[in-house]
Amino acid sequence: MSKKTNTAEEKYDSYELEVLAIINALKKFRVYLLGQHFKIVTDCSAFQKTMHKKDLITRTARWALPLEEFDYEIEDRAGSRMKHVDALSRYPVMI
Repeated sequence: MSKKTNTAEEKYDSYELEVLAIINALKKFRVYLLGQHFKIVTDCSAFQKTMHKKDLITRTARWALPLEEFDYEIEDRAGSRMKHVDALSRYPVMI
């Protein structure tokens, strides 16, 4: 699943783009995920910290609301352990 960012989203911080990607994925697969316990695996530790803060900025707080209907846990995994995922978003290198 991929999505092109619009003009406003291009100005977001990297962690905000990570959160937005998760929100978009949950919206797309909502019908399959409701009522299921699932794990969100991310290399963005800021996502977990952001979602557990008491004072969220307005945009992030608005994004956090739809997450409340899901039964999920967040697993923070080091980027070095997720090279296979990063490879999908990189330009191919011809050797």
